[in-house]
Amino acid sequence: AGIAIAVLVLLASLIPAVARLVYEAMVMIPYIGHVWRKLFVARFARVLATLQMSGVPILDSMDIVARLVGHRKYEDAINKARAGIREGVGLSGPLKDSGLFPQLGIQMGSAGEETGKLDQMLLKIADYYDAEVEAALLPARVPGILAVVGLAMLVHGLILYFIISPILSSV
Repeated sequence: AGIAIAVLVLLASLIPAVARLVYEAMVMIPYIGHVWRKLFVARFARVLATLQMSGVPILDSMDIVARLVGHRKYEDAINKARAGIREGVGLSGPLKDSGLFPQLGIQMGSAGEETGKLDQMLLKIADYYDAEVEAALLPARVPGILAVVGLAMLVHGLILYFIISPILSSV
């Protein structure tokens, strides 16, 4: 299984179509999919905020963000939101209608639109969902870290054994 995952990751890093399929599959996995959705929202908000603060027009920003998000459903939702912006509807409405973006993010984005501080609010959204992803991944990292430390101690113990045992056997 580990080899299959390594091959899949390698293919995903080399071939964009495979990466897209991996993202599609990851979103369907129960716990991991929830984390990936938060990651997509954080990526969307951070990139859009950065582009807005850099002075890139909103329609161009949405086009760039749609290509960078990395998931077909989110790309479609962002393109629909872009069309809504072009028609004067705003950003929050079409994103809410997609059902892919969390209610909290939609409300914060709507407040940013109304106050004219969309870029600052998008950064807050990105920070919030990045923290959510970090908190969700922390429990999974602790056993991994313990396993690595245990393995390192085992290797060091074996090295010491193989160095000291010939010395002690000759005495």
